[in-house]
Amino acid sequence: MNLICNDKKKFNFSKAIKTLKYWKNKNYCFKSSEFQYVYIKRKIFAETFLCDELIDYKIFCFNGEPKFIRLRKIIEWKIIKKIHNHYNIDWKLNKLESNLIGYVRDPKVKIDKPKHLDLMLKYSKLLSQEFVFVRVDFYEVKNEIYLGELTLSPSNSFLQWKNIKQNIFVAKMINLTKIKDYLFNK
Repeated sequence: MNLICNDKKKFNFSKAIKTLKYWKNKNYCFKSSEFQYVYIKRKIFAETFLCDELIDYKIFCFNGEPKFIRLRKIIEWKIIKKIHNHYNIDWKLNKLESNLIGYVRDPKVKIDKPKHLDLMLKYSKLLSQEFVFVRVDFYEVKNEIYLGELTLSPSNSFLQWKNIKQNIFVAKMINLTKIKDYLFNK
């Protein structure tokens, strides 16, 4: 949920306030199956606009280890082509493909390795230490990296992979021993 203000003189503040109030009062955890957000107080953030064209680097981390990266290219805040290409942490295209409607794997789309991939991986490792699974997202703009978000439930918890073999491949990355005391009453 984003509102973009390119010109404060032309920006419709009253409409924005109504939209923000609506967003702030809606509890999306039930709609999106992201129950970790049920009790979190909703807030509004104002951030500096980075640029019109972004590549979203989504690093999938399991027990504090980055395992693979999904990228998404955004132009003028519209997803031009819904591509979910996945790379290993050495920036080699892998065969993972999500089954989300409208998203495709397209090996013809060539995206250069980000200049700060090593830093993104280092930071995602640090940020993901306390989680069994978390996706850590970054942007790289004008030789700087920016943290996008940490998400515990990508695609509103509806993400699946193309086939059972890929689902098993990803599932094997999950190690629940860190949280076994929470799972089992001892």
